[in-house]
Amino acid sequence: MMIKFLPLLAAFLLSACVVISEEYFHPQAVGAEVEKESCRGKVGADNQLVYTFDNVRLMLRIKEYSGKTNLGIEFRVAESGTVAWPDQLVELYVDDLKTSFSVKSFRRLRAESGDLITKDYAVGTLMDNTSLEDYETFHESFIVQEKKSAVVKIEQIKVIVNGKLHVLKDILFTKKKGVFLHPLNC
Repeated sequence: MMIKFLPLLAAFLLSACVVISEEYFHPQAVGAEVEKESCRGKVGADNQLVYTFDNVRLMLRIKEYSGKTNLGIEFRVAESGTVAWPDQLVELYVDDLKTSFSVKSFRRLRAESGDLITKDYAVGTLMDNTSLEDYETFHESFIVQEKKSAVVKIEQIKVIVNGKLHVLKDILFTKKKGVFLHPLNC
């Protein structure tokens, strides 16, 4: 009798969801959209700031790992798109304390024959889509504070997309708490 229920139980667990209380950083900025990062944008907190420029998407998110506050920057470059990160000092306020950092490189992630192939692209280097996939992913993560924080404000970020300079200003991440539905299999 129990053996008959195992496939049903397995199907239930693979499609099941749980409710989780979590802290997250809610982003906001003029000219950007706010999206959910979890499960292809379908569930969870609105914790990702997305700028869309034709065939390039720039995603920013603040997260806390091991008691440290981190900024993640990711580019998704579609066919014929190009992006370059110019040499710049990124100035930001973390809980009203001014700090800054500079980017040295971004890492491209690509799966080939089941293996994850990475390649670093130095600042000023053109990042483009050279694969047959929908898009190439380039990313980097930075520690912006050695402890947890409540508010992160980025004054401006410059990025060159398809040869055009874009200046993204007044990016704000504010810590919030909420209860969200998360699937077990996503």
